[in-house]
Amino acid sequence: MATVTTRRRTKADLLKDLRAGFSNAIDESALVQDVPYMLQAISTPHVTFPEAASGVRRKLTVSFGAGMLPPGLAHLLATVVEMGLLYRKLSDYTSAIDASSHADGLVVQSFRASLAEELTAYLTKVSAVESEVRQGLSQDESTPRVTLKRVAVWVSEDLLRLRLMNTLVDAVVGPSGHAHKGGAAINVVHAISRHGDPFVQDFSSRILRQMSRPFYAMLAKWVFEGELVDPHQEFLVRAASPTSAIKTSRSRAGAGEDAWQGKYTLVDELVPVWLSTSLAQKIFLIGKSLNFIRHACHDDAYVAEHARTSPAELTIDTPEVLEATVEQAYKETSHHLKHLLVDKLHLLDHLLALKKYILLNAGDFSAILMEALADSLARPAHTLHGHNLTSALSDAIQTSNAHHEPDHVLRRLDARMVEGARGTIGWDVFTLEYRLGKPLDAVVTSAHARSYLKLFNFLWRLKRVEHDLGVSWRRNTTAERGMMAAVPSTRSLWKQTRGLAAEMIHFVTQLQYYILFEVVESSWSILATALAHPDADLDAMAQAHDAYIRNILHKALLATDHPSQNQDQDNLAALHEILKLILLFVGQQDALYKHTLALYHRRPTAFSSSAGRRGQGRDYESTRDETTDGGVGEVNAGDGGGGGGAVEDEGGVLIGKAIGKTSVLFRRECGYLLGKLYASPSQEMKMLAVRLNFNDFYPIPRIRPTASTTQDQQPS
Repeated sequence: MATVTTRRRTKADLLKDLRAGFSNAIDESALVQDVPYMLQAISTPHVTFPEAASGVRRKLTVSFGAGMLPPGLAHLLATVVEMGLLYRKLSDYTSAIDASSHADGLVVQSFRASLAEELTAYLTKVSAVESEVRQGLSQDESTPRVTLKRVAVWVSEDLLRLRLMNTLVDAVVGPSGHAHKGGAAINVVHAISRHGDPFVQDFSSRILRQMSRPFYAMLAKWVFEGELVDPHQEFLVRAASPTSAIKTSRSRAGAGEDAWQGKYTLVDELVPVWLSTSLAQKIFLIGKSLNFIRHACHDDAYVAEHARTSPAELTIDTPEVLEATVEQAYKETSHHLKHLLVDKLHLLDHLLALKKYILLNAGDFSAILMEALADSLARPAHTLHGHNLTSALSDAIQTSNAHHEPDHVLRRLDARMVEGARGTIGWDVFTLEYRLGKPLDAVVTSAHARSYLKLFNFLWRLKRVEHDLGVSWRRNTTAERGMMAAVPSTRSLWKQTRGLAAEMIHFVTQLQYYILFEVVESSWSILATALAHPDADLDAMAQAHDAYIRNILHKALLATDHPSQNQDQDNLAALHEILKLILLFVGQQDALYKHTLALYHRRPTAFSSSAGRRGQGRDYESTRDETTDGGVGEVNAGDGGGGGGAVEDEGGVLIGKAIGKTSVLFRRECGYLLGKLYASPSQEMKMLAVRLNFNDFYPIPRIRPTASTTQDQQPS
C-alpha cells in the first residue's frame, strides 16, 4: 500500500503566498510621485487627507484608496504622512491671524514668526525632494533612483524638527487652549531646551532666542528709560491701570505715594526662570526709580543721560552682561533717588520734625504751646477759631527752639481742628498737622499720616494730664504754708490729696519717659541707621519708616504682642480710664482748693489780728488772683457768704468722699493695667510695669474689677 507524504510548508512558501495576495498592491513608483504633495498634506489619488481642521488641537486622520499596501511601504508612507499632518497643523498655527492671536502678545507672535521661518526652510527641503523625484522619473532605469526609503532618509532630520515644533506649540498653547504669555511662554520653551540631546537643545535655543527678543526690548526700555511699553501685559512688570501701560512717558499723572507704591507691581509668574528673585526685584526697582525720578521728582535730564550711557542691546545669549548692567543701573538709580529725597527734598529734616512736633519730642515747644492754648481748649469746640490756633502756634515757635528750624520745616507745620462730636471741648478737636506733599508721601504715606495723628492725640492728652497736674501742684505748693496752714480743718484731706497727686505724677512721668525715650528714641535710632545705609533704596527707606511708625504705635499704645487684638484694646482702654481719673482728680483738687480758700477768707478775726498775718494774707491774695479762674465767688455764693461751720463741714465731706472714691478707682485701674503688663510676653511691657510699681505698692488683681464709669463726681 502506497504511503502519501505531505511536505511541510516553509517560511519561503508562506512569504510567496503573502506576496501573491498583493496582486493589486499600489506601485511604489506611483507613491513616490505623490511624496512632494503628501509632505504638504495635499491629497493624492492614493492618499486622501481630510479638509483643514478648524482648530490646531483636532486629531487628523488619513484614508487610503482601494489598493493594498505592503507593510514595509506602509511604515515608510506613515512617516511621510506624519510629516504632512505636522506641517498642516504648524502652518495653521503660524498663519492664524485673528483677535486671539494678537491678544497672545508680542512674545507669542515672535514665537509664531520663528516657527514660520522653520516651515519656510522645510518647504525648501520639499522642493529639493520634488526635484529629485522628477529627475528620477525622467530617467529610464531598471532600478528606481528615488524610493520611499530614500525619501525617508532625506527628511529624517526634518521630521525631528516638525515633531519638536509640535511639542513646542502644544506646550505654549497649553492643555486649556489659552496660550501662555510673555515670560510664562518663554519659561515653557526654556524648560524644553534644557535637554540632553544636542539637536533638541540647539533647535529649542534658536526658537527661544527669537521669541525672547520682544521681552528683552521691553526690558531694555524699562531698565534704561523707566518706561513700560507692554500693550499685552506680558512683561514681568504690570501697571496698576491697563491704560497706563502704553507709553507712560506721555502721561505726567501720578506722583508720590501712587507713583511708587501703587503704580506698578511685579508679576512673579512672568519672570523668566533664569532671572533670580533678587535680580528680578532689582529690575523692578530700577524702572520704578527711573519712572519716579522723571514723573514725581521732575528730573528728566538724569533719565535721558542714564539712557544714553546704557548698553545698546540685551539678549538671552549674554546673561552676564544683563546681570552686570542691572547691578550697575540699580546702584546708580538708587543712589540718585536717595540723593534727591535726602539732599534736595530734605527727607531727614521732615522725619525729624515729625518726631519733634507731632510726637511731642521737643519739650519746650510742647510746654509753651500747652500754656498758650490751655484756657482756649477748655472752652466748647465751636468757640474756637482757626486763626487763634495758628497764632498760638506761631508764638510757641518763636518763643522756643523751634524758631531755629529751616523754613521748609516750619511752613509745613499747622494747627487745626478735627471733626468732633457735638458738644465736645477744644481738647477733643485740637491737633497739629505736618503736611508732606508729593513726592515725599512715597515714604510718609497717607496711612502713616493717620498713625501720626493717632499718636499725637494720645501724646497730647498725656501732655495735658501732665500740665494740669503740674499747675495744680505749683498752686498748692505755693499756698501750702499760707492759706492751708491757716485752715486746719482741711489738713488731713490735703495730706491725702498730696499723696494721691504724687502717685499720679509718678505714673504720668514714668509713662512719658517710657514713650519718649524707650519707644520713640530707640525706634528713631533704628530708622536713622537704616536711612544712612549706603545701599538703601526708596523701598528700603519706606519699609524702614513703616517699621518705625508701627513700632511706636505698637509700644506706645501698650500693645502686648498677644495674638488677640482685644487684649491690646483692653490695655489701651484701661490707660485711657486712668487718664480720665487723673483729670477728674484735678477737678476735684480744684474744688478742694476753692473750698479751702473760702474757709480761709471766713476764718475768725483772731487769725488776722497781727500784722504778720495780714501780710501773709496779702501775699496769698496776689497768688490767688493769678491761679484761680474766678471760681472763688461761686464757692462763696454756695456757702452763703458768712455761713456757719455745718455748711463748711458738709462741703469738705463731699469733696473728701469724691477724692476717696477717685483714689480707689485709680488704684484698682492701675492694678489691673499692671497685671496685664506683667503677663505680657513683651519685655518692654514688663519693665514698664516694674517702673510703675517698683515697690509693689499696687495690688495686682486676677480679674478686672467692675469699676464704675468715671462720671463727673465734682460736688455741687
